[in-house]
Amino acid sequence: MKAFDLHVKVAHEHLVKRTLCGAVLTAAFAALSVALVVNEASLWATTEVEDHLRVDAGVSMPLDVALNIAFPHVRCRDLRVTVSDARGLTYAELRVNLEKTPFPDADKGDQAPGCVVAGTATVRKVAGLINIEAGAAAQIPGFRRDGDTAALNTSHVIRKLSFGDPFPGMVEALGGFTSPPRDKPARYQYFIQAVPTVYEPLRGARIASHQYSATKFVTDVEAPDANDFEAIMMGGGVQPAGVYFKFEFSPVMVRVVETKRTVLQFLTSICAIVGGVFTVAGMVDATAHRTSEFVKKQA
Repeated sequence: MKAFDLHVKVAHEHLVKRTLCGAVLTAAFAALSVALVVNEASLWATTEVEDHLRVDAGVSMPLDVALNIAFPHVRCRDLRVTVSDARGLTYAELRVNLEKTPFPDADKGDQAPGCVVAGTATVRKVAGLINIEAGAAAQIPGFRRDGDTAALNTSHVIRKLSFGDPFPGMVEALGGFTSPPRDKPARYQYFIQAVPTVYEPLRGARIASHQYSATKFVTDVEAPDANDFEAIMMGGGVQPAGVYFKFEFSPVMVRVVETKRTVLQFLTSICAIVGGVFTVAGMVDATAHRTSEFVKKQA
């Protein structure tokens, strides 16, 4: 039975031989083991995020759209805000809470040069529109009041546009976007593709939200001739300047899950690292020692 003992014992102390090469290799591989263990510990403490795709089953759930957009050159009285779905049905006021606030000085009321449109709108998860139109009277030369030329400048800053609750790592594609100024009244169109996203943290309740991408288009608006009264009264094909958001929802949902390795997995990795490093160290030391002995004999 003794022949099956894999743990060979040294019979006499004087048979043990220590070398400088072995000491150097031991120190080097010990340092390597410590470095690998520290790295493994940092990886174990880090929370990883995994993405999964599946069909969105919550299409009937309502959704809160948060918007904050500033118009530095359009007064609040010259803006009209509507929220509707793709069929043209306008959402009731109870579901739309988008308020207009004079900007930059709210105390000036209608005399303030700009306006901020901010709030939320509760919509169905179907294609829809958020239209912010500049007043048509301010865009028609024959109807424009003195000092209303600034109302033609619909340049704006989108401070916030989100679909659902925020979650860690969420990026708003249009958040912080500033439109370039233009000499003519313009229609700013944003085509938005929203992707349902569920974020599941390690601790706490899951968060239902949306990520989105956006495509931007800008077109100039040509007003009719001020002397063409009939064209003015009939609308003259005037398309109101302003900002128009058209959004659609993807049928595919992204499930973002936070994961972390267990303690058992961590201990298994540590054992594998330490055992593997010292096994390799023994092989390298044996090879170096035999090579050294062979060179000495040849000399």
